[in-house]
Formats: sequence, structure tokens, C-alpha cells
Amino acid sequence: MVFRTWILVGCMVAMSAAAAQGPVDKVRGLIDKGKPYKAITRCDHYLLVEGEDMTLRVLRGTAENEIARYKDALDDARLALVADPGNKDAELQAGIAFLGLYAGDSALVHLHKAPEGREKELRIGMALAMEGRCREARNHFDAILAGRPDDIQVLRERGGCFAQEGDSAKARMDLDRAISLDPRDPVSWNARGFHRYATFGEHERAIRDYDRAIKLNPNYSYAFNNRGWSRARSGDDKGAERDIRVAGKKNPKNPYVDLNLGLILLSRGDTLHACSSLHDAVEKGGTPLRADDLRTALASCPVGQPRQGPAPVVKPAGEKRDKVRNNAPGSPNAP
Repeated sequence: MVFRTWILVGCMVAMSAAAAQGPVDKVRGLIDKGKPYKAITRCDHYLLVEGEDMTLRVLRGTAENEIARYKDALDDARLALVADPGNKDAELQAGIAFLGLYAGDSALVHLHKAPEGREKELRIGMALAMEGRCREARNHFDAILAGRPDDIQVLRERGGCFAQEGDSAKARMDLDRAISLDPRDPVSWNARGFHRYATFGEHERAIRDYDRAIKLNPNYSYAFNNRGWSRARSGDDKGAERDIRVAGKKNPKNPYVDLNLGLILLSRGDTLHACSSLHDAVEKGGTPLRADDLRTALASCPVGQPRQGPAPVVKPAGEKRDKVRNNAPGSPNAP
């Protein structure tokens, strides 16, 4: 009898704890567990049934940023800021959304108002790097690494900055270390392929790193796109276009896909479709890490040229169609 009583008491305590966990705690718990899609669904339900709640809006923006739905995240962050001006968490999510939309200057406006801590320092560094201000960006990365020397994401970002500055030795040190800390992280392989090797013209080595990233994550659109560009630079035109089109199916919002496809089409003399693709890249936010490539290519486009639809894809007989899958969540770190 005593045993049964204790079971009943335990069940009642558990039920009370569950009831005490409100909507905000439940959504935040889903985000912490790496379940952004479920968090968004739960937010949708609560906002519909229980009415507006700015904390839930910010949390939904957080989850949307994690799955690269940056425009949706920005909308939620802005609504929260209208209702609660100065909301630091909303400022952070707005800044992250602008980063995802390749608008580094706008990101900085919001990130400087975000809560103090590692996330603020990291994102400010990323925005500065996007704007070509790598010396300033490295100050923020260095500040984090002083207390967290094994922070893989920050090592990747600082390595990318060293690469932008032309320091291949320091870039390789940071990017190699990021891989050594977690050899199964596809983002680090993609980052080293792009920043350490492709940036310095070592495309064969870059392709090997992209191969590794894609093996670890077959849905990694950024690695497909980067591998496509390195294949193009290595003379493999067909393999290049195949990779870039796969990247575009998995992540149609990536302007670097449009840039790479435009460059390939230009090399074939298909100016109409090439220029349409290049203008798409501009409309999606431009390509800050390869701004010169985009600017030079656009100079080949006639002024006032009408926009065209997608260039036709000619597939060899018997070739299977690629399955369309969404790009996996997570920071791409390189286009």
C-alpha cells in the first residue's frame, strides 16, 4: 500500500512539473534539443490559440534562423522589436537573419544591440568579415578563442578571415585544427576546401575536401556548389554544372549558385541565360566573398537585356534525375 502511494505521489509531481512548463519553456526546450521544425510548429500553435507573445516570436525567429528561413526570422524579429523596442534577443535574431541574407552592414546595426556574450562576438565578427573588414573581425574571434581555444566554429571563421587577407599559412592552421577537433563535421571540410585551397587556386585539393564534406552530409548544398566551381576551374565542365544544379535544387536561395552557373554559361557563350543567372545572384544579396567575380561577369551583360528563364538542362540518355532534398540545417561557413 505504501509502495502504491509513493507511485501515485510521484506521478502527481511529474504531472505538476509538466503543467508548470509553459509555452516558452517548451519551445525553448525543443530548440535546445536541436528540433527547430517542431519548435516552429509549436510556436505557430501557441500564437494562434493563445495570442501574441513577443518571446514566442523571438523563439520562432531563432528556430527559423537555424533552418535558414532568414526572411521569416527577420519578420518575427521585427514584429518583436515593434512591440518591445530594445529587446536584445530580438536584435540578435535580426542580426543573424541579415547575415543569412548577406547584408553584413544591416546585421551590424542589430548585433551591436544584442546581449553580451560569445554569440554576439561571433556574429559581429562574421558580419565584419562579410564586409571585408577582417582585421576588425579577427579581434572578435580572438576574444572568444582566448577563453575557448577549441571553439570549432570560431576557428573556421578566423581561418576564413586569414584566407581573405592572403595568409594561407595561418588559414590552414585554424582550419586544420577545426577538422582535427571533429573530423566528422562536414562544415569544417567544406570551409577548408573553400578558404584554404580554392581561394588560393588549389582546386584539386579543394575537391577532395568537398568530397569528404558531401560523404558526411549528402544534403550539403554549399559543398556541392563549391565543388562545382572547383571542377569548373579544373576543366570538368559537365561535372561542374551537375554539382551546381544539385546545389541549386537543395538551396535555391544561395546567390553563389547563381554566380557559378552564370559563369559557366558565359564560358559557353550563352549570354542571355548567363546574365539572367547573374542578376539573380544580385537580387539574392550578392556574393561578398567573390564580389570581383560577380562584378566582372556582369560587365559582359548588355544594358537593358530582358530577363530569361532557367537555362535548359541537357542530360545524357539514361541518366537518372537527382533527388531533390533540402539543405541540412546549420551554418554553411562558406558559400
